[in-house]
Amino acid sequence: MSMKVDRAPLSLAENSIMKLGDFHVDNPGRQAWKSEESRIRNHLLGATIYHCRYYLFNFNLFIYLFTKSILNL
Repeated sequence: MSMKVDRAPLSLAENSIMKLGDFHVDNPGRQAWKSEESRIRNHLLGATIYHCRYYLFNFNLFIYLFTKSILNL
């Protein structure tokens, strides 16, 4: 018996994107997984913001010191 597939299966990324809005009240396991997803996503978001702020601060400091040295010549 052959099974007919009418579309390609979702990739892991597509599947997780579709699950972002999901919240099943009757499934405590899904709630735990949802909170784990949120924890990981918040950690990655926080790390990204931290690194962007770090590099932007260094870039602004470089521009400031470079401009100051040019103006003092």
